[in-house]
Amino acid sequence: MSYRALSIAVVILLAITDIGWAAEEKVDTDVPFFFEMERLTIPVIRGKRVEQYVLFKITLELVDAESKTLVEKYAPRLKDAFYRALHDYLGFQRPGTRGINIRVIKARLMRAGARAIGKKKIKAVLIQRAFERSPKQ
Repeated sequence: MSYRALSIAVVILLAITDIGWAAEEKVDTDVPFFFEMERLTIPVIRGKRVEQYVLFKITLELVDAESKTLVEKYAPRLKDAFYRALHDYLGFQRPGTRGINIRVIKARLMRAGARAIGKKKIKAVLIQRAFERSPKQ
């Protein structure tokens, strides 16, 4: 009988120990990868003059480390795509329009990013700051 009790105790001890090791070995695969872009300044031109400047501070949340190295490598291409998307959006707003529709801009930047570096590389576009400034006169 003591042999049976001893083997049950060993099995329980091994089960408890394996659970402890499994908890320690768990690797967090959901580590976020971010890429902070340079500030983007977009002039809004109407009637051959600059009506206002719109400034953006953008951070990209990326899918994985491979995406981050890709974004770092092709940062000029991505910046150009973002400039074109923002010029397109802001250039066709009605004259005198104030305010920035962040949701629309995020969607446009996601599409521009997918065209520039590939689909499913950018998880989210985070607009840290966005504001309008009148030109100095």
